[in-house]
Amino acid sequence: MRSIFISGAGRSGTSLLHSLLATSNSICALPETSIVRRHLLSPFSRSSIHALHNDSRLSRLAVSTETLALLSRELTVEKSILAIIDAHISMSIPHQKDGIEFICDKDPLYTFHVPALSRLAPDSFLIHIIRDPIDTVYSRMKADWSSHQSIFYSSLITSAAQLYCHLMSLIFFRNRYFLVEYERLIRDPEQTLNKIFGYLGIPSVSFDKIEQQRRAVSEQLVSSEEMQWKSKILDPIDSSNLGKGHRALPSHVKTVISCICLPYYIIRRHSR
Repeated sequence: MRSIFISGAGRSGTSLLHSLLATSNSICALPETSIVRRHLLSPFSRSSIHALHNDSRLSRLAVSTETLALLSRELTVEKSILAIIDAHISMSIPHQKDGIEFICDKDPLYTFHVPALSRLAPDSFLIHIIRDPIDTVYSRMKADWSSHQSIFYSSLITSAAQLYCHLMSLIFFRNRYFLVEYERLIRDPEQTLNKIFGYLGIPSVSFDKIEQQRRAVSEQLVSSEEMQWKSKILDPIDSSNLGKGHRALPSHVKTVISCICLPYYIIRRHSR
C-alpha cells in the first residue's frame, strides 16, 4: 500500500478533504493522531519506543491496548508504527483490506515537513489544499485553538504554510503532488474528488455515495475534542459558506491579510 499525505494551513479544509477521500473503498484514512509527524519526522522530537508506548492519542485507532503495547515494543519506532497502522487497517476494515491501495493521513503541520515526508515514503503522494487567506484567517479567529492569535500572526503562518509546502512539494514530490483549491472543492466536490481519484488511478465515487458516508466517516476520523471547532464538517457541503471572511472583516483588515498572503494568489493563478 502506498501513502497519501494531506497538508494545508490550519483551517483551510484539510479535515474535510480527509473525510471526503475516506469515502473511497480504495483508501483507508487514519484517524487524526499525528503519529507519523510526532514520532518520525521532526528531528527535534525524534520519538523513542517509550514515548510511542505511552502515546494516549493512539487510543483513537482500532487497536486494543494490549496489541498497542505489544506492537510498540518492536525493534524500531518506524517498524512499530507500520505494525500499528497495519493492525488498525485489519481491525477497522477486515473484509476490505485486500482492496485498499492507499493509506491516507492528514496533518496540517505536514506543510513544514515535505522533504522528510518524501524521504520517509518515496512513492507516496502529497495533496495540498489551499483556501482564500481572508476566509482562512477569519476561520482561525473563530476556532478555540487559534482565537487568541493576532491577525498578523495568523496571516503570516498561513502564507508561510502555503508557499513553503507548494515550493517544497514541486521539488520533492513533483508528479506525485496534487494541489486542491478549497473553493473548487466546495463548489463542485464530485468533479474535484474524481480528478483526485483519477490522478491516483482509483475508481471514481458518486457524490450521493460520498454524502451518505461522509458524516459517519468524519465522526471516526475527528476526535471529540477537535469536533468542538470542526462540527461543521458533519453538515452537508454548502457553497453559501464561502466568503464569510470577506463579508465579516473590515476592508483595511482584508487588505492587510491579502498583502501578507500574496503568495496564495500567485500559486492559485499558476495552478490553473
